[in-house]
Amino acid sequence: MIVRPGFTVRLLVVLAALAVTPAWAQDSMPLCVAPGEPQPGMAYDLTVEIARTPEERRIGLMDRDSLAPKRGMLFVFREDRPANSGFWMYRTLIPLDIAYLDAAGTIVSIRNMNPCPPSRGTNCPSYEPGAEYRYALEVNIGYFEDRDILVGGKVWASGEEDCARKPEAGTSIDLP
Repeated sequence: MIVRPGFTVRLLVVLAALAVTPAWAQDSMPLCVAPGEPQPGMAYDLTVEIARTPEERRIGLMDRDSLAPKRGMLFVFREDRPANSGFWMYRTLIPLDIAYLDAAGTIVSIRNMNPCPPSRGTNCPSYEPGAEYRYALEVNIGYFEDRDILVGGKVWASGEEDCARKPEAGTSIDLP
């Protein structure tokens, strides 16, 4: 095997960067979604892709033909966003639900969003939450309604693939 000069140094830099990356900063993570305060057996598993950089948030779920069941995208912001800072569906081909969450993972608003074809360009509607939020969770349309999840519901990082158990006392339900 031939190794190019500098390859080892670049590899070590990448590995070092990964070592200091927060645990949640990965391509996807499991979440739990509950209609209210977490109760045993009353939360739903959901695997989400993380959109944490401006570029990842800008692209979101654009140009995708489908979103698998029990999958979604979590948009992470470092600071609270204003109530009039909404999302739009430009070049998003599938209908989605969006839940806006506060810093503790409480759902403060839910909106249904319809696709906006590329031909409409800047004429796409904006879906504003009407409340400050820290995170936005996009899933297939009907996800929240099918599970009776309303404003006041809770979302938390499960750290595992099973949401059947209530988080242990003292376990933070804060999202990353």
